[in-house]
Amino acid sequence: LDQNSQLLWSFNIYSKEEKKIGPLLTFNKKDNLLFIADNLARYYSIDIDTGKLIWDKKHTSSFNSEIKTFKNRIYIVDAENTLNSFLIKDGTKVWSHFTEKSFINSIKKLSIVFNKEKVIFNNSTGNITALNARDGKLLWQSNTFNSKSYEDLMNLKTSN
Repeated sequence: LDQNSQLLWSFNIYSKEEKKIGPLLTFNKKDNLLFIADNLARYYSIDIDTGKLIWDKKHTSSFNSEIKTFKNRIYIVDAENTLNSFLIKDGTKVWSHFTEKSFINSIKKLSIVFNKEKVIFNNSTGNITALNARDGKLLWQSNTFNSKSYEDLMNLKTSN
């Protein structure tokens, strides 16, 4: 939509079957590119000015986080509690870092932040992990959750 709420372009990437599932989308914008990731394990890029699909990729697991851009990459955490780094230009995976998986996925989108050359993210088990944004090497990890109860884990609340 333009500033007057007039439709400039529209784009549909989903099949009828996928639409019935009701994909949950998360967005991020950098320059004239829109990056989208969903809970169907799909991530793609669209030119904001034209509505043209730049690239479209399928991941091995659904996504459950914000999608963030930093320098020439996008970063997304999947349902396996793995932070993935992809190239902005074509969606190619650069690296991934696995953290402990929970039996229960968070209902809240997991958060990703950057501090200088560090990418810091939380996962559904309450861990906060810091990695080198360039190569994905572990810098530190902190557990913020100390209960053994699955009920407590289901009620785990994290901030952005």
